[in-house]
Amino acid sequence: MTNEDVENVINLERKLTDWMKDQPASVEWSIIALGISAARLIYGVGALQGRDAKREATRLLNASIDSALDVFNCNVAEEMETRH
Repeated sequence: MTNEDVENVINLERKLTDWMKDQPASVEWSIIALGISAARLIYGVGALQGRDAKREATRLLNASIDSALDVFNCNVAEEMETRH
């Protein structure tokens, strides 16, 4: 794993954390944390397996974040509907 790879992972995590801090509703922290932790583990294993594994691990990391955000956005939509 290169320094650039590590920086990319850290930047993705920071981006997600900053986004969550700006949200008006409560966040499903456990779902997001689980997804990030799993993806980081996969990414680390991928670094030991070579370039193709790194690409796949990066794809999984992005998919994990997207899934967590989808769950969060559904919860926000439901909460907003309940308020009205």
